[in-house]
Amino acid sequence: MSINNAYDALQSRKNIGECFREMYGCEDAIEVEGVDENLLIVHDFYPVGWMGVHLIIFSQDDVVSMARLNKSKLSEVVRSIDILSRKIELQYEGEVVIFEHGAGDVDECAVGCGGCHVDHAHFHLLLLPPGITLTDLKTVTTSYLERIKWFSQNSSEENIRNSSKLCEFVGKMPYLLIGRGGNQDMELVVYRQDSLSVELESQLMRKIIATLSGHSENSWWHWRDIVDMNIVPKRASELSGQITQLKCILT
Repeated sequence: MSINNAYDALQSRKNIGECFREMYGCEDAIEVEGVDENLLIVHDFYPVGWMGVHLIIFSQDDVVSMARLNKSKLSEVVRSIDILSRKIELQYEGEVVIFEHGAGDVDECAVGCGGCHVDHAHFHLLLLPPGITLTDLKTVTTSYLERIKWFSQNSSEENIRNSSKLCEFVGKMPYLLIGRGGNQDMELVVYRQDSLSVELESQLMRKIIATLSGHSENSWWHWRDIVDMNIVPKRASELSGQITQLKCILT
């Protein structure tokens, strides 16, 4: 199947794993020694991380956000993030960060908080370009939220250095999370959504990270609505090599 046919299959809602194989010539799932067996690690279908380094960490528990996990299981997720981050940072220049559009409930209404309507707990883990840090990511994210009047309706951001505090801060509310680190050097910035009056755009963090990387065009980050299909084969070829390299590093 050609690259364009693989994209057509994705548009028709075929299995994303099958489309990933057609696009890049390998499986999307990846097994990493030491990572919690309750987690599923997959390559992002259309990575925005530097050098194609962009993983999705799914919990196999039936919850809509990582904050809904009990403290013990969330601690295991953080430990696994630490393993993945260290492996990546040994081989690449740049800082590894995570983000989550944490789904939740506001006034008994389900809210995705800018996610892609994947109603299951998952973190994105990716590499920022050299010279770009979590501080830069926080600055741009906070600036965006200020522009849409987020803080006039919602709780201000919370800086968290212990994963158990995430559950305490957000409860069952939706939230936007960015951060880095494992159990010893964790740094999370969490923006909780308390009101239905402000809505985040879908794929917000993908857009922000791509823009920080110098690629603000939709075709670089918006995997569900790629504007210029002519760019897909070129990017897919480049990403294929990068994904293969990352798989070798992690396994």
